[in-house]
Amino acid sequence: MLEIVPSEAVIVACHGRPEVLDELPNALGMVLRIARDEAWLVGSRSRRTGLLKSASLWLEAADPTGLAVDQTDGWAIYSLRGPGAVDAIGRVSVTRIPAERPALVQGALSGVPGKIVITAESVYLIEPSSVDHHLEARLLATCADLGARVAAPAPFAAGSRNLVEVPR
Repeated sequence: MLEIVPSEAVIVACHGRPEVLDELPNALGMVLRIARDEAWLVGSRSRRTGLLKSASLWLEAADPTGLAVDQTDGWAIYSLRGPGAVDAIGRVSVTRIPAERPALVQGALSGVPGKIVITAESVYLIEPSSVDHHLEARLLATCADLGARVAAPAPFAAGSRNLVEVPR
């Protein structure tokens, strides 16, 4: 069975000098290097205020021109669980998925710009929150043979390796 789990997550976008973002402590949350001058910290929504404050303080000390911004409300994250999780990606995206793990890929999910994060333990699909219902419906429709079902929302839990970068 494929479980589609809405994740209760916080996303803090950190903007700064690349060499500073390279040192962003992954103890704060899962670090996603979105671009040369942007990294996202992703963690459980229960840490929303603390994560933003910690990221702001860290950037203030490491890069006074850096900026941490709460992006939580703009994005929805789904965790895919079960043996068909990686197969499900190919049913909603034509983006090439690298074999190495962890991996972060940016591309279209059901025709809408999104991000795919694959760790050894988990698959996450990230899409703008304004269209997350579309991704959920497409997953249910295209993965029916995998027994796809939407589970109750659950706190975001990062895998064992917390730094994920866009392939160069």
